[in-house]
Amino acid sequence: MTKYRIRLPNGRVIGPFEKAQLFELKAKGHISGKEEAQIFPTGNWGPIQSFDFYAELMDDNKTIVTGK
Repeated sequence: MTKYRIRLPNGRVIGPFEKAQLFELKAKGHISGKEEAQIFPTGNWGPIQSFDFYAELMDDNKTIVTGK
């Protein structure tokens, strides 16, 4: 399963996270969509907006899915 790391605006790197965990971080206000992301472990860093899950992540109506 693909995992991602997130670089916060203050430069701190968090993760790796599965996609469902990113939705949880967004719902709790820990990420806003202005961060950079990387496919873990060796992907290139880029704006989180460039990742395929971004639109779904920013959808405030998205239901959080927990578990595997």
